[in-house]
Amino acid sequence: MALDVHLYENRRIGQLLFQIDDKTYGDLYPAFELFHQRTGLFIDPYSDVVVDTALPAFIAVLTELQTSTSLLGILEECDRTGRSVIFAGD
Repeated sequence: MALDVHLYENRRIGQLLFQIDDKTYGDLYPAFELFHQRTGLFIDPYSDVVVDTALPAFIAVLTELQTSTSLLGILEECDRTGRSVIFAGD
């Protein structure tokens, strides 16, 4: 299983930014659950989810739970530059 994080531009999947393997997914699962509770968006390894206007909310969750600082840095840069991301599942 893999969950890839890509830039999402002009309704297309762009550059690969980060790969989430099984272990990392397990570590991030509490953040995905809290993000789902707050936004209604669910990030899972079997579907694609575009995170654009909800990106600050996901960044806040990662910061609050103090998880995945490497992913957090990537997402903060995307937010700072006004870019969207897509979590692309298998």
